[in-house]
Amino acid sequence: MILAIHQPEYFPPIRYFHKAVQAGALVLLTSKGVMFDRASQQHRAKISVPRGTGFRWLTIPFTHSGYLQELYTVRSEEEFWPRHWRILCEQYRRAPYFEQLVELGDYFGSVAQSWVSGCSIARCSGWSVSAVLTCLGLGVKVFWSMEPDMAFVDWGALPLYGRTERLVRLCQEHRATTYLSGVTGAAYLDRDLFEQAGIAVQVHRYTPPSGIEYSVLHSIATLGVDETRRQILGEV
Repeated sequence: MILAIHQPEYFPPIRYFHKAVQAGALVLLTSKGVMFDRASQQHRAKISVPRGTGFRWLTIPFTHSGYLQELYTVRSEEEFWPRHWRILCEQYRRAPYFEQLVELGDYFGSVAQSWVSGCSIARCSGWSVSAVLTCLGLGVKVFWSMEPDMAFVDWGALPLYGRTERLVRLCQEHRATTYLSGVTGAAYLDRDLFEQAGIAVQVHRYTPPSGIEYSVLHSIATLGVDETRRQILGEV
């Protein structure tokens, strides 16, 4: 089995799903020791603005208790989805495939409506990834690194150079024979540790269309489910 390991992102762009599909199995990395980065897309999605003049962030409001904070401890400040959905409707209601975006929004919202203020951002973003994979029928197996059989691993206790151990351990837990790394992450891997564990390493390659890499929400509304799925599968 080929395994991709990635921090959850809130309705990320096609690149994220392309990697997940190339692997076939995805671990959402939310374990202790994974840090929250407010400059990342862990809690926000990039959508277009009226008349297509740029982009704006669709951001989950969060309570941040300090400069360094682990992702799994960061909580939303409010029930954000109704407001996010209003923004999406205002922006994309005239898009050619808006009705297909509504289907995804309804599916995501059916779970989001049960969330209250204080919900984990990792959970919110992870569910957005799972919702897209399900609605597009992409057949990717999704796991969480905080599942009960793995929660005893205190990743935060690992030193900086131990980040590869984390990845190797996750691959072993899921009986992966190959780890699919991102281009940036590949530069920091200790490949000897993978080799010692009998796990091959591949590097994900993806060339995005020119311009802004918008959220998959934008892709579905403007391109439709079929074309978005084709791009994710690399059939273009």
